[in-house]
Amino acid sequence: MTPSNRDLVSFTVQDLTLLMEAYKNNVEISTTLLEQLKQISTSQGEANELTSTLHQSIGRFTDTLNQSILGLTKAVAENNNNIIKLQTEFITNQEKLKTVIYGSYGGMLTVIISVVALILTIIFKK
Repeated sequence: MTPSNRDLVSFTVQDLTLLMEAYKNNVEISTTLLEQLKQISTSQGEANELTSTLHQSIGRFTDTLNQSILGLTKAVAENNNNIIKLQTEFITNQEKLKTVIYGSYGGMLTVIISVVALILTIIFKK
């Protein structure tokens, strides 16, 4: 069996040159794409490192913030206890002061009555 002319495909030099040029362009495009993929991969790695660094910084900041909040909470609690103690002490001192003032009024009244009685005694003895 012999192939017919129709079954035989013949390429001209120009066809082969075009085919080789297309292959060459395809290789260049693939090379360019590969280089761009490498650059993207490098950029993505750098972005991942920066994200990791940022995450660590946020973690340290959060820890510091939590410690600050805890310290402030303790300080507020201590201040509240001190305020309660001062209020109690103030009320106690206020009651003591009232007692001293009433005692002073009583003492002054006793002195005044004694002076009035002395004056009356002096006046009526004459």
